[in-house]
Amino acid sequence: MAKPIYLLVTWIFPTPTNWRGAFAYDFVKALEKDGRYRVVVFKGGDDYEIDGVQVHGYKSYGLPSGIPCPICWKLNQWLFARALKRAGIDPKDVAVVDGFTNDLVNVAQVVKRANPKAKLLTHHHDLASFGVSSGRFRHFYPFKLIKFFRMRKLQEMVDLHVFISEQSRWSFLSFPDTSWTVYEDYRRISRGLHRFRSARIKDYYVLHNGVDTGIFNKSKVKVEQRNNSTFVIGCVANFVKLKDQETLIRAVGLLGKKGLTSKDGEPIEKVKVVFIGS
Repeated sequence: MAKPIYLLVTWIFPTPTNWRGAFAYDFVKALEKDGRYRVVVFKGGDDYEIDGVQVHGYKSYGLPSGIPCPICWKLNQWLFARALKRAGIDPKDVAVVDGFTNDLVNVAQVVKRANPKAKLLTHHHDLASFGVSSGRFRHFYPFKLIKFFRMRKLQEMVDLHVFISEQSRWSFLSFPDTSWTVYEDYRRISRGLHRFRSARIKDYYVLHNGVDTGIFNKSKVKVEQRNNSTFVIGCVANFVKLKDQETLIRAVGLLGKKGLTSKDGEPIEKVKVVFIGS
C-alpha cells in the first residue's frame, strides 16, 4: 500500500547553486527518515533536484510592491492545481499539506478543498509572522487593512500552526498588539489595526530547532594549542533589521570592558564575532 503524502509548499529551499533555506531541506529529510509519509516538495519556479530531493516548480504571480490582488490569489490557486496535476499528485492521496510559510496557505488550501480530510499546516519562524510585513506599501492603511483581514482568515483555516518557539507563538497571537516589540517597522504596521481582534487558531505545536551533532567533526587541535586569549562568537543570520546584529556588536563592546577570563581562569584579551549571512 502506498504511503500517504506529506506535501510541502515552500519558497525556502536550497538549490544546486545556493544552500539558503537548508533548514527546510533538513525538515524534509527528517520527515523521510520518520517513514510515515512520502514527502513531496513544491517551490515557486522551475523543477530541479538536490541531493535526492525532487523539487516540483510552479508559477505564481503578484502585483509589484506587495499590493493585495484577489485576482492574483485565485490565479495562483489555479496554477498550483495545474502543477499538482502535472506532477501526478492526487489531492485525495495527501494526508498533510504544509504551507511552510503562512503566505502559502493561499495555494495550500487547494489541496484542502479537494480533500477535506487532509490536514492543513503552516509554520512560523520569527516574531513578525502574521503575514502583513512585506511590500513597499505595507504601511498604506487601505492595503494593510485588506492584508490583515485576508491573513487572519487564512490563519483561521489552518488546522495546525507550527511555531519555532513559545515567543513566536505568543507574538503571533498578540498581533495586532505590537507594544511588546522594539521593532519599529512592525509596530508601525499595526497602527490603526488595534481595534480589530487577533486570530483565533484551531491548534498549534511548538517545534524547537534541533541540531544533529553527528554531522560535526570534533577538532583535531589539542586543547593546549588553542588560542584561549580570544573568545569567538558565531552569528549565522541574514542581515535584516529584525535580526538586530547591531545589539550583538554593542554587547560585545561591553564585554570587552569587563576583564573576561576563560573557564580555565586565563584572561581573554579579545572578543571576536564572525557573521555569516547576506
